[in-house]
Amino acid sequence: MDVAILKVSLQGLFVVVVTVLLLNWLASKLNKVFSKWNNTGDQETIPDYTNVVERYRQEKEDIVERLQKKQDEKAQDYMDRVLIPREEEKRKRKIEKCERFSGPAWKGEGYALGGNESESSGDDNEHMMSPGQRAARKRIVQECINQRVAAAASKPKEPVARRVIKLPEEPEGTGCNVVTIILRTPVGTTCQRKFFLENQVQNVLDFITTQGFSQNVYTIAMSYPRVLLNDPSAQLSTLNLGQRVLLNIEERD
Repeated sequence: MDVAILKVSLQGLFVVVVTVLLLNWLASKLNKVFSKWNNTGDQETIPDYTNVVERYRQEKEDIVERLQKKQDEKAQDYMDRVLIPREEEKRKRKIEKCERFSGPAWKGEGYALGGNESESSGDDNEHMMSPGQRAARKRIVQECINQRVAAAASKPKEPVARRVIKLPEEPEGTGCNVVTIILRTPVGTTCQRKFFLENQVQNVLDFITTQGFSQNVYTIAMSYPRVLLNDPSAQLSTLNLGQRVLLNIEERD
């Protein structure tokens, strides 16, 4: 009885061992299959970032190139429309200024040089003279020119009457016929004064003169919209300034 039980136990143990070995072998095979399948799936799902980065870089370079091209076209257009005409205008002004100073010193009626004009005009042998002789003849200044210059220099000059600046009376309070004008100077400071609406723009110009800004160099203008007050005889009531306004002191063009 004991031998039969031992034999059955050994057979059961053998079956268990074989089963365990088979399961281990089968698990290793399955593990390899699943590992290979997982690796293949990962490789297929991983995108190729090298091509994406290269394509992005190429698109970026194309965009930068197009923007640079547009900027160059705008710069060239601005140069053709604004800068080149402006430089040409400056060059023409310089040439005109140079010609004005290097040309004749008088304007209007001129006087021929070279002695008696009637004799020189009727001289048929002038074309036979050498260039030096013709130049020496033209250097002879007519005596009448010297006499006219001397007479003009000896004539007494009339004194120039200077206008005395007298500001109108400044209103003490406020009202519908009073305007407070604040003047902003070119150096950034401000000054203000009250005027009656019946006063003129000339009175405001006289006021900036008392503040040290000559009317020959400076003028006044509204801030927005920018309007130059060029008419000194205009009354302040016609400018729609309100009861308080800010004006700018600007240099004349």
